[in-house]
Amino acid sequence: MANNKSGEILDSIKELLWKLIVKAKTDERVRDFLDDFKKVLEDNKHSAKEELSVAFARLQEKHFPNFEEGESKK
Repeated sequence: MANNKSGEILDSIKELLWKLIVKAKTDERVRDFLDDFKKVLEDNKHSAKEELSVAFARLQEKHFPNFEEGESKK
């Protein structure tokens, strides 16, 4: 059961990443975000220098500071 749930989550992540890659072709903000996201993943690949949730929060603040207020929907 847990394996099936993991597969569903992985499929959702793949779908989201694909949408972001497509959007990055025309949106510089998304492209910059993905570049920084890749760097975070590379920096944390071989060690747990920081919690990924902290890194993701930092990325959100840098690229989408008003995300909670809906700025990203513009």
